Amino acid sequence: MGFIFISVVDCKASIKLLTIRRCGLIFFCIISQRFIILQKAILGINCVDFKDSKAKQRQGVAVDVLLANKTDNFEVIDFCYPNEKPVTSFKNIFLRRNSKDEMGNQRPLPYIKEIMDSLAHLNSKEDYVFGYMNSDILLTKNFFNIFNTDKIMDAYIFSRKEITDVSNAKMFNDGRYNFVWGGDKHAGADAFFFKKSWWLKNSNCFSDNLILGETEWDTVYRHIIKHLTNKYLNLRELLHVYHDAKWDINSIGGKNNIKIWEGVKCDFA
Repeated sequence: MGFIFISVVDCKASIKLLTIRRCGLIFFCIISQRFIILQKAILGINCVDFKDSKAKQRQGVAVDVLLANKTDNFEVIDFCYPNEKPVTSFKNIFLRRNSKDEMGNQRPLPYIKEIMDSLAHLNSKEDYVFGYMNSDILLTKNFFNIFNTDKIMDAYIFSRKEITDVSNAKMFNDGRYNFVWGGDKHAGADAFFFKKSWWLKNSNCFSDNLILGETEWDTVYRHIIKHLTNKYLNLRELLHVYHDAKWDINSIGGKNNIKIWEGVKCDFA
């Protein structure tokens, strides 16, 4: 009579109990139907106390969707400044650098490298993934399965699809929205995720002074990733309520990011 031993590490299994009667004895066997690797993941966001009511609503719905859909292996960190009142119930980490104070930028926008470095040092294990996502992005339940695999990539680039307005999380999760024509052609990226060990090895290639929320910040990250590794995924898995918006390339932060982008194009030609 043979025995089967199944070793499971950090995974959740869907199982069934099989009863076998043999030679007057009853044997109980647990048969695995499927295994799902629950990869530790940390998501950083930067929620803002918007004065604009529509922007506040879009962000509020996105946060409610995140609370409703995230899996237990995902930890969410909301980055804010010490003088700001947190607008979510997620764990907060205070930002140290402020582009308005440091360079006179029109808005007090953070530096993306500070956020990524903070996320990379929250856990001692080197095999977890972490990333940043814009705070008005809507995540379906399918998004959280992307990292549930034993084949973690070095980096993930996430783009979005534009949808019609949703007024609450239930409306979104019920699928009561439509895709906007041409909304799957959006050129920018709204989220980047990294394997911690890869980031620690390559983080010096990413500028400390690239400002989040200004033009080209995502272009810089995408360009560097594609030149440093072939183990990345470019996915259009994010949803976003369509609204008019455009970069201010003449802002102090915009000019700063454009200068960094020009340098990156030369360094990673």
